[in-house]
Amino acid sequence: MFERGVAGTSLEDVHATAEVSPSQIYHSFKDKRSLVKAVIVVQVTQVIGVFGSVSLSTAAWTAWRRCARGRTSL
Repeated sequence: MFERGVAGTSLEDVHATAEVSPSQIYHSFKDKRSLVKAVIVVQVTQVIGVFGSVSLSTAAWTAWRRCARGRTSL
């Protein structure tokens, strides 16, 4: 997903790269949307872990959230 984006990555690509069977992917994730959501949650959690202790203004956090939601760019 990082190399080709969400639209350019299939669940078949994911299971091939992860070296797991398709049934393992579908056991953990209902569909591609739920997999993408899980990836986003992990990535956001990592970002917050790194920057959580940094004191940012409310405007900076708002701008970051809008960017993360695809509403604008930084």
